[in-house]
Amino acid sequence: MDNKTEIFYLTECRRLIEARVGWGDSERWTSRDFEQLSEKIRETTDIHLSITTLKRIWGKVKYDSLPAVTTLDTLARFVGYEHWRAFRQRQEVTPAPASAETSAPTRRLTWVWAITGAAILTSILSLYFIRKKPAPIIDPAQYQFSSKKVLTEDVPNSVIFDYDATASPYDSVYIQQSWDPARRRKVARLLHQFTSVYYYPGFFKAKLVIGRQIVKEHNLLIKTKGWLPIIEQTTVPVYFPEQDSLSDGKPFGLSIADIRNKNIPLQPQTPWVRYSNIGNWGSLKTDSFRLEASMKNDYREGTAICQHTEMRVLCENGAIIIPLCNKGCVSELNLLLLDRNYNGKTQDLSFLGVDLSDWVHIVCEGKDGQLRIFLNGRQVFQSPMPPKPLGIAGIDFRFQGTGSIKDVRLGK
Repeated sequence: MDNKTEIFYLTECRRLIEARVGWGDSERWTSRDFEQLSEKIRETTDIHLSITTLKRIWGKVKYDSLPAVTTLDTLARFVGYEHWRAFRQRQEVTPAPASAETSAPTRRLTWVWAITGAAILTSILSLYFIRKKPAPIIDPAQYQFSSKKVLTEDVPNSVIFDYDATASPYDSVYIQQSWDPARRRKVARLLHQFTSVYYYPGFFKAKLVIGRQIVKEHNLLIKTKGWLPIIEQTTVPVYFPEQDSLSDGKPFGLSIADIRNKNIPLQPQTPWVRYSNIGNWGSLKTDSFRLEASMKNDYREGTAICQHTEMRVLCENGAIIIPLCNKGCVSELNLLLLDRNYNGKTQDLSFLGVDLSDWVHIVCEGKDGQLRIFLNGRQVFQSPMPPKPLGIAGIDFRFQGTGSIKDVRLGK
């Protein structure tokens, strides 16, 4: 195997993966990004690549050998190829120059083949451009797309999509559950129904895609009955009984014993625990709301040493994600405030480093065109809001390992 050639192909494959996930410069990717990439690859290929393996491929961890063939096959499948060999065959690599030891007849033969190949390629390209027809115009008005939920609330929830894509000039017709292309499934152009399971609650924008063009999309809210505790898993999460209210001052959360009783390992890859309450907050909008809660992270072992914790406000076409962690790990944080993202690699987010072994009181409010964050009674951050207010679909709290919450209130 030619290592230089394989490295070229691997670099191109990384570029395609980076373009697919759309997370920006991979030099700034955090461990959380590689954790999410590992999950996306498993969702698409049913094969798990560890975070360490992915970091080696992206040069974050020193490793002198090329990835195993099975790893390369998995990466190729993630970007739409049958296997690594098929991916290589679709790429073009400039041949290395002949060494001084190459014989003259061999060099002459190489040049003959190169000239002949160039002539054939020129002829093919000429015919292609002469005969190429303009791309068909896709009129969104010719397509229909709607959906209905099997359950009014609760998860998992099957959604029945009704669509009409008979006008499509392509067989490539897809229905996508949300913003994530990994949740895209090919459907029959001449049929009119497709069902899909939503395992997580939240606000989604389902899409009908023709070729590469989104022709129709609509909002879809998957609600909970109350507070739903979930252990996040790659395919199907683990659910626990729901709670009605968390505003009485009594702490709520899954214990480490609760997690172990479900036979879920906490190491070496610590799972994320989520407490969600979606669709039960009335008609709140981001220009006038106040969310407050007290949070504590109850696990700090092994790979969960940073105690990553999040409070999230899920909105129509946006989100507010306030991450917390212990003081030494703030470089890995990403603060998302609707249309503004603040990365701990390039900005000082040290104010989000806190002692999560004790209760942390957090407030997020939208008022007078500003989003403000308060920690333990002190304002720590402020950011302008988008001019158009967004409807608030619900909230959730996430803990790497597990954690507790209490005194949760959301209102105006």
